[in-house]
Amino acid sequence: MNRLAFDKLPITWANLTQREKFITGALGVVLCLCVFALPLLLLTSTNASLEEENEQLRKLGEKISSQREKYEQLTLEKRAAERRYQQKAPALGGFLESLAREQDLTIREVTDQPEKSMGKYRRRNVRVFINSAPLSPLINLMSAIESSRYPLAIEYIQLEHYQQGDTYQVKLGVVTYDKEGARPSGTMVGEGETTNEEPLEEAK
Repeated sequence: MNRLAFDKLPITWANLTQREKFITGALGVVLCLCVFALPLLLLTSTNASLEEENEQLRKLGEKISSQREKYEQLTLEKRAAERRYQQKAPALGGFLESLAREQDLTIREVTDQPEKSMGKYRRRNVRVFINSAPLSPLINLMSAIESSRYPLAIEYIQLEHYQQGDTYQVKLGVVTYDKEGARPSGTMVGEGETTNEEPLEEAK
């Protein structure tokens, strides 16, 4: 049946008018173009999708890397804070006086504030008064307090400038939290001796 239809094609073509032959030829050309162009279009579309997917994966990788670096930084900060809480701060008044002497400053007055228990922590704080001090040593003193190996923080500061020149009066409030089970001031890990000079061992 199919062979009979194929044999009739020349006769059918011959019976077509010129216009019908032109339309049929044009349809044949379009059909051929579709047959050959469709795979190329599909391939191009697939490549575009792959490129878009790769770009999304690249951005996701960058985001994950950024979040990992942030997480690692937070972990390091947390471990550093935990190391500071492993050892109790010494008596605040005497410790601040020693830091002040390193900056050629003299603390005129030290006022201990009432201690408070807060869960596993005991809160201690003092107020100190320094009279007639240059600004630069005061800044160095505050930096030394904040960067101390003990868990110290400045919670209050009042700076007054009554005289001309680089002379200031300052009142500082310094606070520390003693964690339950923390080592006494100056006691090193695994040692019975005490020292106020050795820094804490770095956690591995």
